[in-house]
Formats: sequence, structure tokens, C-alpha cells
Amino acid sequence: MKLIKVLVADDSALMRRSLKEILESSREIEVIGTARDGEDVLQKAAELKPDVITLDINMPKMDGITALKQIIKKEIAPVIMVSSLTQENAQITFDALEIGAFDYVAKPGGTVSSNIKEVTRDLIRKVKAASGIGVVKRLSRKSIAEPQPISKTIYKSGIVSNKFSYKAI
Repeated sequence: MKLIKVLVADDSALMRRSLKEILESSREIEVIGTARDGEDVLQKAAELKPDVITLDINMPKMDGITALKQIIKKEIAPVIMVSSLTQENAQITFDALEIGAFDYVAKPGGTVSSNIKEVTRDLIRKVKAASGIGVVKRLSRKSIAEPQPISKTIYKSGIVSNKFSYKAI
């Protein structure tokens, strides 16, 4: 059985250790590295070639959203956002998903969650799901299925109708 290789990025050493323990409680997952900030995760992702990356949003040097943009642009790996900000500020979660994050898991109880084990099942399930898709190029909303008029039809009544087809631009 091939293990799912995960890179964990969080600025808290306690959270990195806790997330590693949670993920490795599954026989199908191996944490191949940890990163303390956005710059660190980009460097380690290039070296380690993970199948999935878990990424905090609020980190020093380079925040998780900035790192996510680079990870998606370079098509490194699917990303699961793991952050307290996903509950506190829903807009950041939507931004991360729109940028290309595969999914998110909210840390219960804040930035350094002593009760992070509450999300064990959810996190493992999402990491497994993300590993199954490989790297997916997500398109911005503007480029996904915008209706494009392809022809006009004039009916006997004189009414003009636009027919639309959907295509990615």
C-alpha cells in the first residue's frame, strides 16, 4: 500500500506536532515534513513532493494565502487549509477555496488548539480525498462555464432568442 505523503505547515510547533500525530494515526498517511511559515512550506514542498499539504493561514514571513497562491500556480499538491481563521473570518475561507484550496478544516478553540484532536476524522477524510485527485488546476470563476451566445433564432412570431452554450474560456 502506497502511503499518502503529507507536508504540514503551521507556525506553532505544538500544532505541527499535533497535526502530525493526528494524520499518522491513519495507516494510510505519512507526514514527510513540517514547515513553520509560507516560505518554508514552498521550499519543502519543492524538495519533498508531497501528495497533500495542510496549510495554516496566519503565519509569519509569508501567510498561508500567499503561499497557497504559489502552490496552486506551481501545481505542487492539493491543499487543505487548517486554521482558526476559517471560523472567525469566513471570507478568508472562501478566498482560499476560490484560489484553489481543496478544502478546509477549522481548528477548534483558536490559533493553538489544545483540542485539535476533535477534528481527527474530518482531517484524515479530507486528506485522503485530496490525495485521490492529484493536482487539479482550478480555474477562476470567470473562466468556468460562462455562457457564450452562439446563434440567434428568429421565430415565426418575430421573437429573437439567443441560444447559449457553455464553454470554458
